[in-house]
Amino acid sequence: MTRGIARGTSVKVYKGDLMVSIGLTTTYEKIDGLASSYIARDYVNPFIEQGALPVLIPVTDNTAVIDRYLDLLDGVVLTGGEDIDPQLYGEENKGLSTDVCRERDLAEMYIIKKSLERKIPILGICRGFQILNVFFGGTLYQDIPSQFGDSVVHQHAMGEREALHHEVSLKRGSYIRQLFGGERIMVNSRHHQGIKIPGSGLIITAKSDDGIAEALEVTGSNVLAVQWHPENILGICQENRKLFSDLVDRARNRQRI
Repeated sequence: MTRGIARGTSVKVYKGDLMVSIGLTTTYEKIDGLASSYIARDYVNPFIEQGALPVLIPVTDNTAVIDRYLDLLDGVVLTGGEDIDPQLYGEENKGLSTDVCRERDLAEMYIIKKSLERKIPILGICRGFQILNVFFGGTLYQDIPSQFGDSVVHQHAMGEREALHHEVSLKRGSYIRQLFGGERIMVNSRHHQGIKIPGSGLIITAKSDDGIAEALEVTGSNVLAVQWHPENILGICQENRKLFSDLVDRARNRQRI
């Protein structure tokens, strides 16, 4: 017997045909021997609102599985999370990089490589911003306060994720400045690592007042990434929705090719 929706149940209907599929990388965590791949809903909801279909990509070292996911996708989001293994950019971890997950690092490096080959547009957020830099041969400050300085506080508590913390300047002529339509914007900040040496072909298109990189684009590639967490501040900074709608637009444009 087919069961219908119970009377009185509220069902949300979203505009759009859910034809654009956006893949989102997931965080890996292991507690008491139980491994999990998960993602915060703040990453997912903006794409549902745009009429896109979010697809969660689990952390796996099986490249055949990743390839199959990429077959289904029109866009990719490299999400935030734990620190990146400094061995991947030629440095030793002396305790400044914490909660590293080499399996996630390598999986996302593979996702970047194959997305570029397939011309799948990419949006990087926080950790995603940093892993892109590492992929292109760049290096990171393993700890901004001790290795760079703290004239601008970049690492704020998770409980402050919906607060605005400092301004960033958007580079004249950059894609992100065109997207936001202004020279300076306020952002939240929840990171203790950042770009030290930019990777080959990367253009730093936004900086905080202390000079830390806050946005990047990749020469000749469909890549945009930011250091802040736009998914957390959509309620107070509507212009950050442009980062998500832009990825959906870029994904739709790829479908038309």
